[in-house]
Amino acid sequence: MLIEVNQSDRMALIAIGDIHGCARTLETLIETLMPGPTDHLVFLGDYVDRGPDSCGVINLLVELEQSYRCTFLRGNHEAYMLQWCETGSCEDWLLYGGHSTLQSYRRTEGAVRVPEHHVGFLSRTQFFLDTPRYLFVHGGLEPSLTVEQNLKSSNPEVFMCCRAHLRVRRVVWEKCVVFGHTPVPEPILTEHMIGLDTGCVFAGRQGMGRLTAIRLPERYIVSVPNCET
Repeated sequence: MLIEVNQSDRMALIAIGDIHGCARTLETLIETLMPGPTDHLVFLGDYVDRGPDSCGVINLLVELEQSYRCTFLRGNHEAYMLQWCETGSCEDWLLYGGHSTLQSYRRTEGAVRVPEHHVGFLSRTQFFLDTPRYLFVHGGLEPSLTVEQNLKSSNPEVFMCCRAHLRVRRVVWEKCVVFGHTPVPEPILTEHMIGLDTGCVFAGRQGMGRLTAIRLPERYIVSVPNCET
């Protein structure tokens, strides 16, 4: 899907990195960004797991959609959670932070209940967003294929989990790819790559512990520290 952007509308694309259950931090970032009525918020995935309030994050995202144009991409953690919601099991999810998400949905009687509209939210997340100047995806793309070739192959595992582009000196992409998934101390900003996962949930790691967004096309970075505690 290619989204056409009318430059006369002065619409900004605002991409937001991995949130991982940090609802208070996300709220602080949105307040700092002060998005306008014509801005397009693009969330890069990994809304759940590891942090204290994945349920609260999804509640906030659903609320934001009522006021702003939003695109929600699917990260590998949403894929894990969706599998659990649909089948009742997903060992990978529990290995990679699912326990904290289940705890955020646990009610006083001890039962876990994920609301139907949360499952619906997970189900309608997208694997990528293509615009004339940027391709937004959670993980990345194969660096030896063009963006068009990556989209034609349409491999969800690549869109959600690829990191190969971070291990090569050159990519053949014809536009800039904006992604999350791989925590880095500082945003990656090159001609063909923008990486925005600054390890919000990893506040104890040196250089990490920030939730980062970028306003495009200006490449204006907005970053707030983890404020869950």
